Amino acid sequence: MGQKIGIGNKEYEIKPVKMKYIKQNFYADYLLIKKYGFLNLVSKFVDGETIIINFLKAVFDKEELPKELIDNLNSPILKEILEETKKINEIDDEQKKKRKKDSNDEGITLRRGYSLLGVHCGFTESEIDNFSYVFFKDCIVDLSLKVRYDGIKGLIGNSYAKDAVKIIQEYNPIEFKLSKSQKKQKHKLTLNDIKNIQPLI
Repeated sequence: MGQKIGIGNKEYEIKPVKMKYIKQNFYADYLLIKKYGFLNLVSKFVDGETIIINFLKAVFDKEELPKELIDNLNSPILKEILEETKKINEIDDEQKKKRKKDSNDEGITLRRGYSLLGVHCGFTESEIDNFSYVFFKDCIVDLSLKVRYDGIKGLIGNSYAKDAVKIIQEYNPIEFKLSKSQKKQKHKLTLNDIKNIQPLI
């Protein structure tokens, strides 16, 4: 469920942003609005109004925006929309800045994410387009856990793998508990985990 905001004489629902808008540079528009603000964008940049319009289309999930909404838009309203959008879509600007500095944590591309969900889950591109950004991220995290789990569950029955059952239970996607920080880090089965599998003899 989204958050409602009053603009003019009507209320509009701020919705979770769908992936089709993410593909259309939603995050770039979000960052530009956050950096420059309403007045600077519309007064100093030729495409400032277009950036704001595209952002609002994504936020309200509307191909066309009502004239009343555009006519009554101002800096405080846009700032509130920006803040609610950040909450609803779980946008973590600091984490993204940190990721840019860490060359070893580049994540996956949007195209690769679509491909993974298509190959492993059978979703079509048009279906994924209508996923919310938050749901898309959760799917990628859980798919990552499942793929890793499928890769190690074959250790059961291996007489040389003393701790196989313990490790497999720990990485069971249903039982595995992700803390907030682990979700961001995309918890990985490390080489050390494999090395710690001790043989029975």
